[in-house]
Amino acid sequence: MTFLTFATWIVVALMTAWAASAVMKYGGHGLKADVLLGLTGGGAACGIAFSLGVFPQPGIAATAVVACVGAGVVIALQRRSFQAPPRKWNTRGGRQ
Repeated sequence: MTFLTFATWIVVALMTAWAASAVMKYGGHGLKADVLLGLTGGGAACGIAFSLGVFPQPGIAATAVVACVGAGVVIALQRRSFQAPPRKWNTRGGRQ
């Protein structure tokens, strides 16, 4: 794995986590948790793909697609399985 491949995996996983946090407002535990889940999912997906020989000499595009799919799957599974408790409302009508 070259440095450029590693950097691509990191950047794509971070962008996927940010996008998931921005798009899927409810059910998550926040941006920090999404970033950790995105990095974990992207790294796991790239590691599995590399181990299976899906792309023996990974290019930037293949790494980006695999990292994005892996990060998205892990974040979606977290949102579906372990939802955050609903937010409480304060007496003024806004969220705390």
